[in-house]
Amino acid sequence: MSRPYCLPMFALLLACFATSAPPAHAQFGPNEKIKQPVTAAACKPQPGKPYFVEFRSRTAASYGHSFVLHGKLGANGRFGKFDVAGLHPKGYDPNIYMQGHVMPVPAETGASWGDLDEQYLTARYCVVLSEAEYQRASAYIRRLQATSKEWHAPTNNCNSFIGDVARHMGLLAPPTPILLPEHFVGMIKDLNGNTAVLPGSARS
Repeated sequence: MSRPYCLPMFALLLACFATSAPPAHAQFGPNEKIKQPVTAAACKPQPGKPYFVEFRSRTAASYGHSFVLHGKLGANGRFGKFDVAGLHPKGYDPNIYMQGHVMPVPAETGASWGDLDEQYLTARYCVVLSEAEYQRASAYIRRLQATSKEWHAPTNNCNSFIGDVARHMGLLAPPTPILLPEHFVGMIKDLNGNTAVLPGSARS
């Protein structure tokens, strides 16, 4: 798992982040215990749609991170099973993260610290899916994970990753990845009319 850095900002904002300490609630690390486990509260089950893809954002030690949870819904507002996918710089070295604002750096595409703790959650948008819809979506997510080898803040960041997932699913996504993660996820929700199913899914 890697340090939860993700989104590009303009140089002035970046300088501010680099020279000021992050708030206490935005600290992450391998020894931190999960205080609020993930829930399926935003996923509204529908007949024939027991699977889901949820677009999420959370706080981080810089300006946040966006990612997706995907899998099968369970009972009582819980996930039956899920995986996490998101694009972020590889490793813990902050120098790699800083370099990623001027040139591509090696990336990871699994969970990062904080993804599984809802105390850091800032936005979410869940789409429920049929088995066939989920098989198509999850296959694309796995392929995107396998081929996303670099992170570059201005052009290929966490928002780029989840935006590609959304568009592949037939959803609308913001045209630029240079947004705060919570705004990016919120715009996906707004652009798709707060729908909880895919366009045309009633015919699938």
